[in-house]
Amino acid sequence: MQRSQEDLEEQVKVSYGDFCELRSLKHPPQAVKELFLALLLLLGEPVHKATDWRRRLRLLKTSKRDGVLQRMVELNVRHIDLGTALKAKDALKPFTVEIMRNVSAAAASFFLWACAMIEAVELQAADGK
Repeated sequence: MQRSQEDLEEQVKVSYGDFCELRSLKHPPQAVKELFLALLLLLGEPVHKATDWRRRLRLLKTSKRDGVLQRMVELNVRHIDLGTALKAKDALKPFTVEIMRNVSAAAASFFLWACAMIEAVELQAADGK
């Protein structure tokens, strides 16, 4: 059974509280750094911005209206190319949802969202859309 982007997104809920929790980490574990790398890649940030932690923090501190959560809500999976999704997948490869839950419940929420978007892009590519 094929699942739509809406079906995948419905499985995953990320709250503003989750976002604030992770953004406030002064010295985040590597799992969180890689998670935000994948997230920003999926949101269309260039690799040079997404791989630099200081730049990532600046992007994460943008206002609610222009911020990451709003961009996540507005993201259309059709605008993510397969190569970008695969880079995001590589960043997340060493981690599981259990590992992320051990970091924090907030990290697990973002991880599930990123995995759902990657899966949607892979399904789209497999369908030839």
